[in-house]
Amino acid sequence: MELICRPGQRFLERLILERYDSIKPRHKHEVVQLILQRDISPVDALDILVADGVIAGPAASQALAYCNFCHALELQDSALIAEHLSGSLGIDRDQLRQRLEIFLHCLENIDQEEAIGHLCDELIPDSEQPAEDTRSVLFLTMQGAKGLTRKTVVMPGLEDAWLPGDSQGEEFEEKQRLFYVALTRATDCVHITYPKTRAKGDPLNYQTFGRSQVCRFVKDAGIPDLYHT
Repeated sequence: MELICRPGQRFLERLILERYDSIKPRHKHEVVQLILQRDISPVDALDILVADGVIAGPAASQALAYCNFCHALELQDSALIAEHLSGSLGIDRDQLRQRLEIFLHCLENIDQEEAIGHLCDELIPDSEQPAEDTRSVLFLTMQGAKGLTRKTVVMPGLEDAWLPGDSQGEEFEEKQRLFYVALTRATDCVHITYPKTRAKGDPLNYQTFGRSQVCRFVKDAGIPDLYHT
C-alpha cells in the first residue's frame, strides 16, 4: 500500500522480494551487487538479471512476477494488483479490486496512513487493533512514552538518588531529556511520587546522595515539593 502511494521506495521493494521464495540468497546477492554498481532499484536489477540469463528457471518466473507486481503498484492498477494479491491474502479478487479503487479515491481526501489502516482492517479483520479501553492503565518507560499523550500521567519513584542518581555529562543530560519527555506527555494532570523510606532489601535503601529527596529535575521544572504522608 505504501508503494501505491509513493512508488520507487527501494527498501519496501526489497521487503516484498522476501515473499518470493524461489529467489534464493545467491540471486539476491546478485541483485544487491547490481543495485550498488548502477544505483538502480531491485525491480530494474531483476529485469536485467533475468534478461542476461543470470537468473533462470523458477527463480526467473518469480522474478518476472515480482517485477510485474511492482509495476502494477507504480501504475496504481487496481485490477493487476488484485490479481497478484488475492491468492496470497485469501481474498476474492473482485472484492479486493473494489476496495483498492475506494482506497485510491480516498487518498485525495484523508491521510495516507489512515487510509492504509482502514483498508487493511477491512480486508484482513484479524489485523485490526482492538478498541482502546479508556479505563485501562498504560505502563511505559520514559523512552516508550515519546510521541504519546494522555490526560493524566503518573511518574512514580522520582527520588533524586535514582533519577538522575550519580550520572554525569551526557548520561545526565539524557536522563534530564527523558524526564521532560515523560512530563510533557500529560494534557491535563501529572502526579509525581518519591519515597521517603524504602523497603528492606531495596537496592536504593542505603545512605546515598539524593536519598529521600525529590528528583532535582522536578525542582528545576518549578514544580513544588508537597510531600503527603
